[in-house]
Amino acid sequence: MYSVLRLSQIQDRIHRALVLNFSEPLWVKAEVAQSRLNKGHYYLQLVEKAEGSDERIAQIDAVLWGSRTRGFPDTVKQELPKLLEEGHEIQALARIDYHPIYGLKLTLEDIDLSVSQGRMALRRQQIIQELDAAGLLQRNRELPFPCVIQRIAVITSLQAAGWQDFQAQLRDNSYGFGFQLEVFPAAMQGASVEQDVLNQLEAITGRIAEFDVCVIIRGGGSKLDLAWFDNRSIGEKIALLDIPVFTGIGHEIDETVSDLVAARSFKTPTAVASFILETNLHFDSDLVELGRMIRQETEKSFLSAHTGLDQLKQSLLHTASRWIEQHDWHLQQRLKDLQQSSRAILKSHDQHVDHLVQQLHQLDPDKVLSRGYSMTLYQNKPLRDPGLVRAGEQIITYLEHGVLTSITQTNEQEETEL
Repeated sequence: MYSVLRLSQIQDRIHRALVLNFSEPLWVKAEVAQSRLNKGHYYLQLVEKAEGSDERIAQIDAVLWGSRTRGFPDTVKQELPKLLEEGHEIQALARIDYHPIYGLKLTLEDIDLSVSQGRMALRRQQIIQELDAAGLLQRNRELPFPCVIQRIAVITSLQAAGWQDFQAQLRDNSYGFGFQLEVFPAAMQGASVEQDVLNQLEAITGRIAEFDVCVIIRGGGSKLDLAWFDNRSIGEKIALLDIPVFTGIGHEIDETVSDLVAARSFKTPTAVASFILETNLHFDSDLVELGRMIRQETEKSFLSAHTGLDQLKQSLLHTASRWIEQHDWHLQQRLKDLQQSSRAILKSHDQHVDHLVQQLHQLDPDKVLSRGYSMTLYQNKPLRDPGLVRAGEQIITYLEHGVLTSITQTNEQEETEL
């Protein structure tokens, strides 16, 4: 027969078993699934996932008391808020505690910061190798570089001090350069960094022709802050952007993956702004120098052209004088020839006109009538065909010495020969 135990007895046996087997703290490796800070205490949910999958194969609650963190080294305390963010894997010294009401939990006593940093460095190196193998490590650096930078897409947090510094550096420049800045807001720390930055890079890609460069800036931060930019997806998206990308993520020594794939990387947002100003100043200086060279060459060309024109003028005057002299005699001869030929042509035409006048005179109607001819009119028109006149109609005949008016009796047509 089974023995009956009270719940408290079962809980007591579990507690004694745990104390017996886990009397000393031990190092635990797990991923932070949930993290909540309350009155200086960290309340965590730790999980282990199947390799290559998001499937959870173990889960436990944990707590890191504020009294314990006060004894941590300053370097650990500085990194702690970032280290215990959701998604980070930690290695912690933990004591196993069991409470009859609240159940099983881990009480964290220490955190191995070097393990977390070493793991991040290993992951960073792996991402760099993958991007290099895909030919993306140098792609953005090899894009044509704009001579003048004015239209700037800025990915940053609106609350970041680095953003304010960047604006002020460009706005208050002593050269009078103007800039068109458009901000694409994104978180610069925390779990939402990846998605925010990717979304804004995608938004810029859709308007790529509107910008000369893209700038990603944030203020200073710890190594764990920078770890969000050791991201393969962000690195790949930066590399594939079709305009140069400048990064000023706020670090002095280490380079993130985002820095390595960008066209230019700088220590601070202010340094990014200074580089942009220097680029435009260099172009402005080149324009001034080019203008000076153009003026100099133009003056030389004008002087040379003026000398050439004077020489050409003298040559033309000399040539023209000779040409006029040579052709003047020919023109005089031509004039004489034209006068003689004109007189001959006029005489010939006068004779022809006289001949025509004589012919016209012979054709005068009075002359024709004087030779014995007559002209008959019918209805005030010359009559050639007698068949047109009916019997009894009037016709008028003109003779040399008068006019006959006749009434027709017949209109026979006969062929006559004069």
